[in-house]
Amino acid sequence: MGIIDYIEAKNRERVMKARVEDASKVGIGVLMGLVIGGAAGVLYAPKAGEETRKDLAKKAQETTDKVKAGAQDAIDRAAEYRDELQSKVTAIGPAIESGLSAAQKSLDDNEKSIKEKVEKVGESAGKTADDAKEAAKEVKDSAKDTAKKAGDAAKKEYKKEEDKNTK
Repeated sequence: MGIIDYIEAKNRERVMKARVEDASKVGIGVLMGLVIGGAAGVLYAPKAGEETRKDLAKKAQETTDKVKAGAQDAIDRAAEYRDELQSKVTAIGPAIESGLSAAQKSLDDNEKSIKEKVEKVGESAGKTADDAKEAAKEVKDSAKDTAKKAGDAAKKEYKKEEDKNTK
């Protein structure tokens, strides 16, 4: 939700910027047309000088008013676009923070789980080592007892044989 909305917002921003640039180009073209048309009208007008000056002043005032109105309209649209974009960024901010918080919590949980598993494996390995030591001791003790019994039995048999031979 967050990244897709951000990308779409950036795309709308790019489109809006292109529209504003196109509108300004059209405005400049209209202004140039008015200036050129006004100049041509003055040059070819069959009116008297004072009347032409009044017409020129009137046209200049009309053109100035149109340019001011167009500029104000562009400023208003830019302000609306800025406000819209700011509200979208404000709306996206908590979602991004929430996503980052969830990701951090997941990482923390995974770290804790891994530590617990490592500790369990360590405990299990320690227990297995202790069990192996104990089993080895039992085998050693058993081997000692068996060797002692075998030695005692061998001595007993040797003594029997020796007694037989001496008699």
